[in-house]
Amino acid sequence: MAKEKKEKKEKTEKAGSGNVKLVIIMFVLSIVTMAAGAAGGYLFITKTKGIPVNTMNTNNILNNTNEEGTKASEFTVALKEEFLLNLADEGGKRLIKAKISVGYDNKKLTKEISEEKTVDIMRDIINTVLRAKKAEDFKDEKSINGVKKEILERINQVLKDGKVSNIYFPQIIVQ
Repeated sequence: MAKEKKEKKEKTEKAGSGNVKLVIIMFVLSIVTMAAGAAGGYLFITKTKGIPVNTMNTNNILNNTNEEGTKASEFTVALKEEFLLNLADEGGKRLIKAKISVGYDNKKLTKEISEEKTVDIMRDIINTVLRAKKAEDFKDEKSINGVKKEILERINQVLKDGKVSNIYFPQIIVQ
């Protein structure tokens, strides 16, 4: 009987040491899995899928010149809220974030361009134009100038007291 108790005690000790090893292995594996998941999540979030983030500087605006080096507009109105929109790329996973300012030379246009109704119309036009674009349309200055020209022409169609002469992107990020 004493022999049987001794054998049961040895089996319990062996089983207990096996359980401790199993718990330690499971703990280490769970830590490694969490670290790999965190690293994978970080890489997934920061991935830009081949086209680098495009940020435009504002040197031309600060020097009061436009892209062609000519004198910039005398008056500039910044559209207060920034634009954050999906682009027309397949899958809808590309975004554009931009601050946009409108430049004009005719002082008579100041009143019209500062009216809430006109600002809403300009924002709608800009939203429509930008949503129709793909990330490729913002790859270089020539492409961006084409987008600016399209926005400029569409805004000028609705203005009554004058014409907008420039569109500025003080900040533009495509991701």
